[in-house]
Amino acid sequence: MNNEYKYCYKNLGDGRKFFLFLSWLGPTGISLFLGREFFNGSFEKIEHVYVALGLWLFFVLLASWVHYAVVKRKTKHIAFLAFIHIIPFANIIWTIFLYFIYKVSKSEINDPTQLILEPSKPVNRNEGKDPWVE
Repeated sequence: MNNEYKYCYKNLGDGRKFFLFLSWLGPTGISLFLGREFFNGSFEKIEHVYVALGLWLFFVLLASWVHYAVVKRKTKHIAFLAFIHIIPFANIIWTIFLYFIYKVSKSEINDPTQLILEPSKPVNRNEGKDPWVE
């Protein structure tokens, strides 16, 4: 791969950006729910708090891994994440999303010209000169 092509969040397509947004909605919703339950005093035992925090940490780490794999186009990670989502979680829709992300990432790796590159800034040729003088 040439160094001129840089895999980052900016050159992801809108579909993959939306997928990452959805993947972070889960941990955010869980943290809001747990915070509300904690401040309402709904947890009767300290063990319930530990279990809830452990589940929250698991989902945050999973969303972080998905984010890293999608942004950096790590196809082996994406394939393994799809396997994880299909076998223990039985999350078929998420697996289908990850499959399409895998295919797009694989095609970008094979042909980096497919990347959505940010347009370069126009060169200001009059920089440092008086704009009123021709």
